[in-house]
Amino acid sequence: KLFSSARSIFQFHQEDRSTVRHFLKLHIISLCELAWKLENTNRWEEAADLYRSALIAGGADSSISFQLAELLQRQKDYPGARERYYVVLESDRDNIEARANLGRVLRELGETAKAIDAFQGALALYPDYLDVHYELGCLLFQNGNKEEAGEHLRRYLNGSPDGPQTDHAIEMLNSK
Repeated sequence: KLFSSARSIFQFHQEDRSTVRHFLKLHIISLCELAWKLENTNRWEEAADLYRSALIAGGADSSISFQLAELLQRQKDYPGARERYYVVLESDRDNIEARANLGRVLRELGETAKAIDAFQGALALYPDYLDVHYELGCLLFQNGNKEEAGEHLRRYLNGSPDGPQTDHAIEMLNSK
């Protein structure tokens, strides 16, 4: 018998509520595990639907929202990813990866000023985030703010002299 002597569906005893919460938690974990497996086999739309189902079942959860945001970003659903990253940051303001990814998404959406703010927010939390220095430098360079861009590009080059974006960073610095 799943529930004790509840007289109606709305009259649960405390132990019934605990049982329901336990089963719901297991269901959410199962949904996320299956979503992760689908994600790894490039069945992204199905995985996104399962992450959404987990969020519907359990309410706002920053880790599930982050997984969904990254997946939507890979699918190039930038408006959807933007909204999910905002959800993550509402509950976890110090999530550096969410701030950096939000900056990338906002850049893709052409929301340059907000992207700059997001990158600067990530650097305020973690000043040594070299990839963000590079990305912010590129964005500032494209906006014509070459002096500030140079500061971030040099910071990237000092920390990652043989990094994947070294040649591009040097090219921008030399074109000032």
